[in-house]
Amino acid sequence: MSNLFGYLALISLFWFPFFWMIAGTIFAIICIAQGRKIKKALFSLLLTFAAFVMAIGAAWTGSIFGRGKIETCLLEARGFAESLAAVIGCGVLEFLLAALFWLAMLIMIGFLLLALCRAENQSWMSDEPEEKEAKLTFDN
Repeated sequence: MSNLFGYLALISLFWFPFFWMIAGTIFAIICIAQGRKIKKALFSLLLTFAAFVMAIGAAWTGSIFGRGKIETCLLEARGFAESLAAVIGCGVLEFLLAALFWLAMLIMIGFLLLALCRAENQSWMSDEPEEKEAKLTFDN
């Protein structure tokens, strides 16, 4: 399985933006709909990190589930492109099932992060006019 590391890195980089966009959209809609106040920067950072870890987990789990099929296809593959196609093509069902599982885990972790990142003084939608917000500084 050590020769799969590069392929798993590519698959992780493929899953990461999907996980990040799907979870980010879900929690943005939840916060806007409920008018929930959260620490946006902290939540975004933690959600991004969680999405990255979940993408790595999805690629790794998919490779574990499809190990036999993938190794059989890799024996016949010649070159990098054929090997990558063999890894993805022979393990597509396993990779998709693993991705769905890890996306569900990301959503559950997102709800936990949402609870941890509550704030009293800011929300996704500000009541202040944009001109006033533009004049705000961080100097004390």
